[in-house]
Parts: sequence; structure tokens; C-alpha cells
Amino acid sequence: RSRSRMIKDFSEVRHLAACYRRADLQTRLHVYARWILCPFHRILEHLPQSGDHLDVGCGHGILLTLMRRRNQTQLLKGVDISTQKIEQTRWITSRNISFEVCDIQDLKPASFDSISVVDVLYLLPSPMMLGFLSACYVALRPGGVLVIKETSQTPRWKYNLTRLQEILAVKVFKVTEGWTVAIRPAQEIVSAIIQAGFTPPVIRRIDRGYLYPHTLFISRKHE
Repeated sequence: RSRSRMIKDFSEVRHLAACYRRADLQTRLHVYARWILCPFHRILEHLPQSGDHLDVGCGHGILLTLMRRRNQTQLLKGVDISTQKIEQTRWITSRNISFEVCDIQDLKPASFDSISVVDVLYLLPSPMMLGFLSACYVALRPGGVLVIKETSQTPRWKYNLTRLQEILAVKVFKVTEGWTVAIRPAQEIVSAIIQAGFTPPVIRRIDRGYLYPHTLFISRKHE
């Protein structure tokens, strides 16, 4: 693997600083912390640079902001159930990018060529997770790409650190909206993706150099 793919591009954080310069201090600190802790550059490697893209559970819009940086013409949309987080995206003024407080089940079928889901499934109970993935399947066009980023249960020390942080974020400080904190075995996520109708996913570990066990699941909707 090339050195450029292993190391973060620090020009990204300068780009984020410019995009969020008018957001409140709490949002700016959150954006910088997420950029440090999450390997967005490795997620981007697996996302198409053309076609209509949807980021589900987009939060403050970090991933889409970085996607916009690499391609100014790709149509990008972010949805999240958090009104507070979507409110902070109003500072991201860029052509062909939009944000909405919305449930994925409310979107029109076959509207997108690719969908990203970053750190969302662990917040959903198992029955809701399957319904969520099924809604992703409906929203994708035939042959569309699904890229999911979750954390794994191994190695155990990374799992324990992740679970502690997420319990604090969801249950104690309530900075993340969710129904549960369920960091699942990779095979359980694979089974749910297939059950929702997708092709068997390719699994990629992208946590080298990170405190958290970041894992990608890359799949497609059947043609």
C-alpha cells in the first residue's frame, strides 16, 4: 500500500477549518476530533467519484465536505435524524451538495448511485438494522455501491475503548442520538447486508494507526 494512502492529508483539516469557520465552537471541535479519530481518507478510496451519492447519518457533513473537495460536480446529499447537526451544515455552502433532516425510508426509490453509512449501524437494534439496510437497498439504483464503516470487536482493547466512548456519547452526554450501543461481530453485519438483498460484502480493516477498530463493508445492489 502506498505511503499516500497510509497517511492523512493534512490539507484536509485546513479545508474543514475553512468550511466550518462560521459554525459554533462545539461543532468545530467535534469536526476536528472526528477527522483525527476516523480514517476518512481510507473511506474515500472506496467511494465512487461520479454519480449521485447519499451519506446516511451524515452528522455535521464531514465526509461529504471531503468528497466535495475532490470533485466539485458530483451531486451529494446528506441525511440525518439530528436537527441540531443538520443545522450546523448550513455553513457549508457549495454547489451540488445538500443536507436534510430525513429518515432514509422517506427517500424516493432508486435515487442514488452510491450510499455511505459511517458509524450508524451500532446505534440500531438488530430488527431496525435490517430495515435500515433494506431501505438503503431501495434507495440505490441497480448496480449501486454501498459502503459501510463500523467498528469491530477485535482487537479486544480497541473494542473496549470504543464501547466506553460510545456509551458516554450516547447514554451519558447524549451528543449522539441512538437507540442502543451494539458493536457487532463482522459476520453479523455481513449476514444483515446479504439478507437485505445486497451482494456479499468485501471487508476491509482500515484501523492501522488508529485507536478504534475501523472496518469497511463494501457491497452492491444487484443489477
